[in-house]
Amino acid sequence: MKPNRSLPLTFMLAALASAPAYSAETSTEFSFSPPPITEAVSAGEESHRFTGTYLKIDLDNALTGYGINFSNRYGNASGTSGKSNSWGLLSLSDESDTMSGLMFNANFNMEAYPGGTGNTIVFLGIPLGLTYFSIDTGGSDDASLSLLTYGLQVGMQHHIFLSEMASITPYVTYAKNKGRSRFQMGDSSADAIDSDYETATLTFGFDITLSGGISLASMLSTGDDNITMIQLGWNY
Repeated sequence: MKPNRSLPLTFMLAALASAPAYSAETSTEFSFSPPPITEAVSAGEESHRFTGTYLKIDLDNALTGYGINFSNRYGNASGTSGKSNSWGLLSLSDESDTMSGLMFNANFNMEAYPGGTGNTIVFLGIPLGLTYFSIDTGGSDDASLSLLTYGLQVGMQHHIFLSEMASITPYVTYAKNKGRSRFQMGDSSADAIDSDYETATLTFGFDITLSGGISLASMLSTGDDNITMIQLGWNY
């Protein structure tokens, strides 16, 4: 792999590392981590969620990922505001076993609860992402790619009670992320390629919660690439 071939790979992996969402040039949108959703909370209460993620991206060399995510929400004593955070880790590899890596992301949000019930939540926060990939180039030297993303996000969600068995929470998030990547061929003495990038996305989705605290998060596949994402969660 020649160094100048690293740029498309860099931007593809930057898309994966961005949190909570990224819209590539193909208009493909997906979210590796769940939206900042757990159950609605009352004044002074808190809620938590553990989520498992399966992700597959059908490119010429398909990528498959498995991950976990922890989300937490805390309601202030006033009942009109609160805060939330989430932490996620995703392992990803391609079908030809030439690339593998780990992605870590985190979100920190301040929230307002219009109406004071917690069913409607408006949030403003900071998404962070850190990624490292090892790449088998097929030559004498392997390569590595590291990515750092950070930005600002704003969004809203609304919890809709359907029955004793189920509820649904549609959400919308706008995120603007910046990032920096480093592509390194061979050992540390080789010249590295550093790149800066910036993305802005608008994401729509929903989350279904069933009795017993089990949830099914959004699945989204659009654009030229076939992306399948399945997220199962447990509220506790």
